[in-house]
Parts: sequence; structure tokens; C-alpha cells
Amino acid sequence: MRRADAMNTRFVEAFMWVARLGSFRAAAEKLHITQAAMSNRIASLEQEIGARVFEREARDLRLTPVGLRLLGYGERLLELQREIMVLGRSGHELLGLVRIGAIESVVHTWLVDFLRHLQSSYPGIEVQITSETTEGLHKTLRAGGIDIALQTDPAVGDGITSTPCLPMAIGWVGPPGTAQPDEGKLATLLQHPTITMSPGSQPHVALKELYRKAGLPVGKVHCVS
Repeated sequence: MRRADAMNTRFVEAFMWVARLGSFRAAAEKLHITQAAMSNRIASLEQEIGARVFEREARDLRLTPVGLRLLGYGERLLELQREIMVLGRSGHELLGLVRIGAIESVVHTWLVDFLRHLQSSYPGIEVQITSETTEGLHKTLRAGGIDIALQTDPAVGDGITSTPCLPMAIGWVGPPGTAQPDEGKLATLLQHPTITMSPGSQPHVALKELYRKAGLPVGKVHCVS
């Protein structure tokens, strides 16, 4: 009979990140280890449980049936580990997973500082990030897929509270010589093709309102998420 050795939780953590991110390379970067070290951890985990957890075919990486079962066990195991690690801290310590959704504008500006402050203030929590459009975040929030949405428009729904967060400056950017809105040449500026955020977002709605106030039909507006 095989002796039941204690499982190394680092192997389970490595497995969880590969499963979440879909690649050994991305998971290795997340844990700040080499890809070779990541492969070794997964190989050691597979040896310990006696089964493969990933099917590797060319660039395709899929969970095996054992890997799918391990996903649920792994989440519970790591959650218990986090709770054990903070037993000596304040009884009011916040624990558990916080799922945050953010629009790309937030991701590329102040999200890193926000997360740094969050982890410093609440070291007992684990943060999971997803990036979607504002409309997508609202749907995911109402469906219970995320706990917090960092975006531009107030969300409406039972049990949802909208709170103003950090202001974000938005300005006009164009090639040298482009007229500026504060030069009294807004109508001229609006005759050029414009790139703004996704349809229905606050910047997109505000841009359409500028066209209306200028008495112009909505021009060529390109939207990006």
C-alpha cells in the first residue's frame, strides 16, 4: 500500500494558475518562476496523485477528467491554507476570494495601485481580475459572477450599491495642429473621425451629446472596448 505523504501545496497552486490562465508560461510569470520550474511542479503533482491533470496537444492545453475534479479540491485546499495563515491575526480580518471586474481604461491606469493598496489593507484576501466592457461587467455583476465592478456607469440591481471611486481624466488627442475644444472650434473638431470607448459608455454618450449641442449629425465615430 502506498504511504499517504503530505501534498506540497505549491504544486496545487501551480496547477490552479495554469488552469486559470491557460498556459504554463503565463502561470510561471504569475508566480515569478521559470517555465521549467512550473513544468516540474505540475509533473510532481501528477506523480503524487498518480494521474495526468492536463492534456497537452500542440498549443492546446485541456484539463483531464482528473484535472477537472482537482480544480474544485484545489480551490478549497488553497482557501483553507489562506485561512490557516491568518489565524493569528485580528478576528476581524477579511478572508476569501474577491472577484473584481474592470474596464480596460482602469486596468491600464490605476488598477495596479488600487490592488497594491487592497492587498496591503486586507492581506487575507485573494483577488481575481477579469476585464470586460462596462455593459459586460454590469451583466456579470448582476449574475453574481463578480463582486466588484470598476467602470464608468452606475450599475442597477437588487443588492448592488454604486459608489463613486477615483476620477479619471479624459481628453482630446490628435495630430499636431488639431483644433482644441477650448479654442471655440468644437464644430470643426467634430468633423474629423473620432475614436472613443464602447457604445453606451459615458464617453461615447458624452461625445454624441457634443454633436447634438453643436447642431451636427453624428459623424464617423469608431468605438473600442
